[in-house]
Amino acid sequence: EAPEYALVVMGEGARLQPAAAGNCVLQDLDHPWARSGPGQELFPFCGFALGTSGGFSLRGATIEQLCVALSSPVDRKVVDRTAIPGVFDIDLNWTGDSRSLAAPPPPPPPPPSGEFPVVKQDPAEATSAIQGALHKLGLKLEPIRGSEEVLVIDHVERPTGN
Repeated sequence: EAPEYALVVMGEGARLQPAAAGNCVLQDLDHPWARSGPGQELFPFCGFALGTSGGFSLRGATIEQLCVALSSPVDRKVVDRTAIPGVFDIDLNWTGDSRSLAAPPPPPPPPPSGEFPVVKQDPAEATSAIQGALHKLGLKLEPIRGSEEVLVIDHVERPTGN
């Protein structure tokens, strides 16, 4: 058993934008982006979160996909308890920085050491800020206990020579 969050609808109901037709493409695992046509703008994958540590955009996403996207910044599994069907365009910005919702720039070259720095916001601070952003959508996170799979390593040995 582990701490989790349940995504629930607030008393006044959810205020979600139904997905606009044609604003995302179905996933093609070989390409991170797809073009609508030669020389036209790039479209995101349906249900794939784009953003930075201060927010993200989902296009053509289910509530379950929103829960998956929320799980990383709050550092807990988020489960859907809304019972809301359908797909939505969701812009969730918890820092007020509009740049966090833009398509990400190309990745920078790797640092000389070959290691990538990991910058992660404190989960407690992120959760508080995310709650405020979710309230604007008529949603909130409630702490719950749930079962989770864990990996237990009970023995480790050095390999023997052949």
